[in-house]
Amino acid sequence: MRNSACARYIHWKEMRGFGWALPVCLLTSMTMTAAAAESYKDVQFPHAGGVDLRFDASIPEGAGPFPAAIIVHGGGWVRGDRRTDVAPLFRPLAEAGIAWFSIDYRLQADPLRFGVAVNDVEAAVRFVK
Repeated sequence: MRNSACARYIHWKEMRGFGWALPVCLLTSMTMTAAAAESYKDVQFPHAGGVDLRFDASIPEGAGPFPAAIIVHGGGWVRGDRRTDVAPLFRPLAEAGIAWFSIDYRLQADPLRFGVAVNDVEAAVRFVK
């Protein structure tokens, strides 16, 4: 392109500092065109060990399928919450057109039972599929 007739009038050295402009414009256009999403709260998925497990979700409007994220809150399997601890993730995922599911799992005080939380996450994945 630098050999074209138009390139003679472009000062390439002066344009060097604007490499960030295209990614910023693309990200801005993605957030401006994001579709509205339908929200769900306290949806129950299969029982595990007699405990009701629930999730919150946001699914973009329109014909799917959509990319999806299953959000597993932190807390080392012993503490945490599906809403409070991961709330900063909800808006960016929804604006990007990604369906998200923030799930509960059984919290454990007994270190010998940590595997049950993994079973809960697997149940959520099966339910979402």
